[in-house]
Amino acid sequence: MKRLSKSLTDLEAQYDAIVVGSGYGGGVAASRLARMGLRVAVLERGLEILPGAFPDTLWEASRAFQAQGRIGQMGDETALFDLHVGDDISVLVGCGLGGTSLINASVALEPDARVFDDPVWPDALRAPEALTEGYRRAKAMLRPRPYPEDWPQLAKYEAMKSSGAALGTPAKRLPINVNFEAGPNAAGVVQPACNLCGDCCSGCNTGAKTTTAMTYLADAVAHGAAIFCGIGVDHLSRAGDGWRVAYRLTEGKRDRLGEAFLHIHADTVVLGAGALGSTRILLRSREEGLALSPALGARFSGNGDVLGFGYNNDVETNAIGMGAQSMSYDASEGSRPPVGPCIVGGIDRRDTEDLADGMILEEGVIPGGLASLLPPVMAAAAGAFGEDTDSGDWLPEQMRELTSLVLGAQHGAVAHTQTYLVMSHDGSDGRLALDGDRLAIHWPDVGHRPQFEKVADALRTATKALGGTYVPNPLWTDLMDKALITVHPLGGCPMSDDPGQGVVDGDCRVFDGAGGHHAGLFVCDGAVLPRSVGVNPLITISAVAERAMARLAQARGLPLDTDSAPPPLPEPPLRPIGLRFTEKMGGQMTGTDGREADCHFVATITMENAQTFFADREAEAEITATLTAPMISDAPLTAVDGRFKLFSKHPTVPGAKAMEYTMPCVTAEGRPVLFVGRKTIRDDPGFDVWADTTTLSSRLVEGHDPDGPILASGTLTIATRDFIKQLSTMEVLNAPNIAARLKTVSGFARLFGGKLAETYL
Repeated sequence: MKRLSKSLTDLEAQYDAIVVGSGYGGGVAASRLARMGLRVAVLERGLEILPGAFPDTLWEASRAFQAQGRIGQMGDETALFDLHVGDDISVLVGCGLGGTSLINASVALEPDARVFDDPVWPDALRAPEALTEGYRRAKAMLRPRPYPEDWPQLAKYEAMKSSGAALGTPAKRLPINVNFEAGPNAAGVVQPACNLCGDCCSGCNTGAKTTTAMTYLADAVAHGAAIFCGIGVDHLSRAGDGWRVAYRLTEGKRDRLGEAFLHIHADTVVLGAGALGSTRILLRSREEGLALSPALGARFSGNGDVLGFGYNNDVETNAIGMGAQSMSYDASEGSRPPVGPCIVGGIDRRDTEDLADGMILEEGVIPGGLASLLPPVMAAAAGAFGEDTDSGDWLPEQMRELTSLVLGAQHGAVAHTQTYLVMSHDGSDGRLALDGDRLAIHWPDVGHRPQFEKVADALRTATKALGGTYVPNPLWTDLMDKALITVHPLGGCPMSDDPGQGVVDGDCRVFDGAGGHHAGLFVCDGAVLPRSVGVNPLITISAVAERAMARLAQARGLPLDTDSAPPPLPEPPLRPIGLRFTEKMGGQMTGTDGREADCHFVATITMENAQTFFADREAEAEITATLTAPMISDAPLTAVDGRFKLFSKHPTVPGAKAMEYTMPCVTAEGRPVLFVGRKTIRDDPGFDVWADTTTLSSRLVEGHDPDGPILASGTLTIATRDFIKQLSTMEVLNAPNIAARLKTVSGFARLFGGKLAETYL
């Protein structure tokens, strides 16, 4: 798999269309907008993780985890596993290029048709054939199929058959987005066949899982889209006939120096950041003055998700992933029985008289990276909350538990444990709101609703058929006041025909709060679904987004061919070892009207190729910056294509060196302004090295021509406290190991120190 994302230094100030997020909705939008011939930028908060780099040990999994809630942010905000902790329900989603498709089980089931009979849907989507074409296009790209009949038997699925018989509903194989035949997929990306390692939900290290990165996003890049990772969008505002997107870099450690928001412009913006992400962006946008529907934040749903376990069954399930052995595992060698994809089969109990009583039970796999935790944790949970569904086999159960504790999760009680993932219906009446700058979920006592007791009863029956101990999700206990956790958050920007009841219409266009629409603004992800769908929602989210993009193309008279094969992916540029740091400088500048003002900038300086930069005196690093200049604009200016030279030949002072800053900026109103700064490095009487390296003679000029009319001039300096913080922002990019990182940092130190020694000693 080729790398899809570009360096942040390639980001431009203006695009035809910006897509925020890269899950199923964002992926669809990126692909289809690019196929319409638009210049598209995809902005993703997380990072790009290629197969082979997903966490497969406990240490790596812990580093790939983040949580946010009342206590604030824990862990790196680009970490793969993103847990939002709520009082009544928590949400786990994926963070990275591909969104939650990176860590989900890839089940592609359509909802019960009665789901769309609910009047909360727009009339257009209640028609029987409304999403037929959307489903067709999504399936053509993702190619879901059941686990092949002629592949090895899987213990967890065989156990599920017994549970299905006990519940009176036979288990069946479900369509999943997993590749079982090596070869090119619909986007032309060559994927290997699944090796049955089971680690789908910690990220597929073999590349067999068909994520949006493997398909829609690759297709977008093949058609000219540019993808940028490490960008967190905060809010949107109107800018003329288009949109101004306020963002910050989630890489670069700019927060340590009090960063201002950067900005980028586009005529069209599609929010695809998920139910939580897209809703938060619009809530923040409303705080910044954007008129939106009063329904913003409403109709939140956890899709009736329930997690449970059948622990220490009489039959083996072998439902623990391979972990560190996942890439090298070969089922034909027989060293360990195959685990299989995370979800292979389910017990579909949606055929109930009342739609709200329906549910589907699916078997799952716990990633192998967590295996070392499982024996003590599962034993403790079973002892505290478990219900033994059979009696008379106490001794064998104790022996299996002891075996797991001694030999590990691939043996004994844990190897005889079934993981259940259940989807049902929950009323879809939760609400999302801002608590300060944090997104909070308000849904009092949702876990006490009768539906969840019905699910628990079904899981007890399923577990009893296997002779095990039913262990509910430890959150869904009296001790935790029946709290829930979901991996399928929906709603927050619900669709409706009524602007008072919905945030978007049936075409995913955002209402403007006055009965019309915000031209060029869309939401295309799980946030728009106005209710639970009762199954894994990925294929429905994709179908709704496909329909919205087809309607957009039709409305604008743009061509949209979704069936033709994409051109080959462009070769990604070589990414040599680079270096990056962030600098803050401030001081007084005087405008042409004589008015003085405090000005400052926060600049992230990136040396894409550190060795070239060290060797070439005239080499340039790239700058991404925000500049506060009140005499030019009330809002900070954004520079996305700046240039920095270190110790170049001074153009006017013989024998001196120069540090040069050139930053083409754009104001919030779109006015071009150029910042030009120079530090003069020369040996004057006294100790002047500190003053020379921290004092920047600066000017602002009209337009982007250095010789243009001067708007303001002055001197900026680095405060001592900011210099100390600046040292902590230095990062080595693309280094394969710690030795390479140390070599790069020491190389910069030798260059910097050596050039200063030349001048001052």
